[in-house]
Amino acid sequence: MGREVLRAGLLEIHVDIDLPKRIKTDLILKVERNDSWIAVKNTLMNTKPISPKTHALIDYALVGCLLTLPSLLGLSKKVKTAYAVEAFFLLPYIALTKQPIAVKGLIPFETHGKIDPFNVAQFAIQSFTRPFRKSKKALTFNLIFTAVAGLTVLLTDWSGE
Repeated sequence: MGREVLRAGLLEIHVDIDLPKRIKTDLILKVERNDSWIAVKNTLMNTKPISPKTHALIDYALVGCLLTLPSLLGLSKKVKTAYAVEAFFLLPYIALTKQPIAVKGLIPFETHGKIDPFNVAQFAIQSFTRPFRKSKKALTFNLIFTAVAGLTVLLTDWSGE
């Protein structure tokens, strides 16, 4: 439990915070003064809104995109092959991670969270390879894919159950 005291002139605000450790929140206090009254508003914001289940759904959708969109977009055979190989490695990794829609939960979700940034970095780095540099469509798709995957990693609550 934390106790914060804010003082501003004659105004003193006491805030008691008693939240489970796994919930990462920020407490925002807004004090407004309008002539003779003062309104105090507080809001709890979860800074990591993506749950393990939502993360897994996004991961499965991203693998589906890797397997289908390159063909639908008419990308080169080299690009389609690269994405198929990546999907081949990512799908078991997702399906075997301990999360609500796992095929078999063998990999701890927190470990998945430590590996994901390397996967995102690999997608970003491949943007500099020849098959992606030669095709504006392939490069654009890869950059968008990398951004979606990166945001998913950044916004996931890795301590969630």
